Amino acid sequence: MTVDYTGDLSQFVSTSIQKYVLGSHTLRVDCIAARLDPPAQLFEEPSTSQQLDRLVLISKVGSSPLIVFGMKVSEFVVCETGSDSARSVHAYIEKIDSTGFFDHSLARSEASAGQDFYSISRSTLFGYIQHLYDRYKSQAPEIWVHTFARSMPEYLFPDSKLNPGKYRASNPGAGLVRWWKSTLDQAMAKMDPQPISEAFWLVPGEGEALARRFFEAPGCVLKWNWGLPWPAHGSAAVLVPRFPDDPKGRIIADSLSTAAKPSGKPTLTVKSLVNMLECSGESSNQTTCYFVVRMQAAHNADEPSCGMDRSREGCTDSNLCDHKAFEAITKELGSGCYSSQQNAVQSSDRLIKLFRETPGTTCSHIRIENVPKAKGLDETAVNSSTAPATTITSLQGLIKKKSKTAPNTVVTSSIPDGSATSSIASTSVVESRSNDIQSLVKRKQRPPMQTNPDSEPAKRMKPGAGNDCE
Repeated sequence: MTVDYTGDLSQFVSTSIQKYVLGSHTLRVDCIAARLDPPAQLFEEPSTSQQLDRLVLISKVGSSPLIVFGMKVSEFVVCETGSDSARSVHAYIEKIDSTGFFDHSLARSEASAGQDFYSISRSTLFGYIQHLYDRYKSQAPEIWVHTFARSMPEYLFPDSKLNPGKYRASNPGAGLVRWWKSTLDQAMAKMDPQPISEAFWLVPGEGEALARRFFEAPGCVLKWNWGLPWPAHGSAAVLVPRFPDDPKGRIIADSLSTAAKPSGKPTLTVKSLVNMLECSGESSNQTTCYFVVRMQAAHNADEPSCGMDRSREGCTDSNLCDHKAFEAITKELGSGCYSSQQNAVQSSDRLIKLFRETPGTTCSHIRIENVPKAKGLDETAVNSSTAPATTITSLQGLIKKKSKTAPNTVVTSSIPDGSATSSIASTSVVESRSNDIQSLVKRKQRPPMQTNPDSEPAKRMKPGAGNDCE
């Protein structure tokens, strides 16, 4: 089957970040995708698949780029042997990580106050899942999202654990489970059009009642089913996909190797697999969780998503990168140092330069001007230039009047094209003015001081693969 790769991921991620990230920022979104041939074998039963590996980097734009977030994902299109029709699509969110050089404290305070702002990590995931659904909804009856939540000090950015600005928590395992559950739940709720969704979660070593008591994320929209989404007595090798660096896949592969011997054990069932996950090295001494979301296209799936500008569908990644180029970029990523801002800027500069030199990569530059609505204001949009001069919204109007470029502008181009860089240069004056105004806004809207003497101050937590609680 030849998969239609129309639709640029950087476009979807940029739109989501622009909508949900709070503050005044100029950011850069870099994406690379490469097809791996031969692909990994997801199932033991006869099937063929295509594997697409992706890397997404978000950077702050200044005199030099500074990477603040990264995500690595693999997508698999599975077909029956001898058929060109896709049976299912499986996306494995392998790693997400932050460098710690982006301040989310204001966004957290506004989110707790009920305003619809999120971190870069959550906003990127919202955009990615929307892109995944839009891309494959007309090609496969089922689209699956998988991730394994395990807290680690660092995954994508070497030595970032030494950065004191990287988020930490006193109980990263439980916090990470709640974060992922809430993030996937909100991603489904924000999708347009809405798919038919089922959600599953499993914390190895915990019973359902205890898990729901200690790891429940408040405000969930989906019904979250406990356990893995396959029949308990079915064959794990036939039903459960085996992803790279996934404990489930390693256990299944070991069982197949043992079963091939003359004195081999009987077929591993899904129920036996669940029991064995508790004893795996990843879950034996910390809280981890497996998340699976299954999406099916609704009746109106052929209608375009009204959240995206379809006039820009000329931006495609049909010209995928060579996988050797993808490996070269991931190797450069793994050789960097993100322990301090100076080291991170140097590492970011080398990596972004390599992105620019690699054919087939895509890039978007975005200007963000999102101001929280002050308490007591009516529904007037915070960016409205017609609001009364005495309100916070009028400051945003002042910015617009003095700028020659619309603040919320997304410029998408391939890396070799310099148009995106030139567009950022034209907004530098706007950025310097808006930063001064923004500092005034923040002083006027400072959240109330903590009054409970028994409460502990917020700590920062170490993010990692599928693992960024910021």
